[in-house]
Amino acid sequence: MGVPAQASDVQVAVRTERPSGEVVAEGTASVGRGGDPTHLSAIDLRPSDPSALRILSGVQPGSTKLQHRASIDAATVKERVTSGRLLDPLPWYTESSPWGGSVSHPSAIVQLLRNRGGEFGPHIRDAVGLFGAIEIRHHNGPVFLDTEYSVEGEVVAVGASPKTEYVWYDTRALDSTGRVVASMRMQLRWMTASSPLYAS
Repeated sequence: MGVPAQASDVQVAVRTERPSGEVVAEGTASVGRGGDPTHLSAIDLRPSDPSALRILSGVQPGSTKLQHRASIDAATVKERVTSGRLLDPLPWYTESSPWGGSVSHPSAIVQLLRNRGGEFGPHIRDAVGLFGAIEIRHHNGPVFLDTEYSVEGEVVAVGASPKTEYVWYDTRALDSTGRVVASMRMQLRWMTASSPLYAS
């Protein structure tokens, strides 16, 4: 039996536009149990023929895992806030928060949850990489600074477009009790024209 939706459970469509009106990015934002599908969870992650991949050759959905332990350094966050390099800083990033200690800003959570560089094979070092998509979810409270989390995840799809090869993967940050605190779905792309594997 499902939990009844509350008035505070809201999901809305969001987008970023240039002054000309051209859409740069789009997605969803939610509070509470905003519901599914979110923008990213609704995308068809149909994979490409593995034999057609060069940069991501050997990367397999389900069997390519991501695992590490990491924390977000409070001193680094404070330096970003005080130097003005962090847009829209909140006092909670450097001081106490309603949950107790200082909490992380979104871009640091992305760095906590993202891959560490070696999971997708040796050929990505020779190609230009791009962020394709990012979705963060908070499950059990905020991500605290100076707190070590166990991060685990797996590749969910690998594919190719006319100009890129790409990987979709999911990761989760678990606290010391094993609870999932936050999760992320990310797509990374590599430009085929920048890779020597595609040299004519």
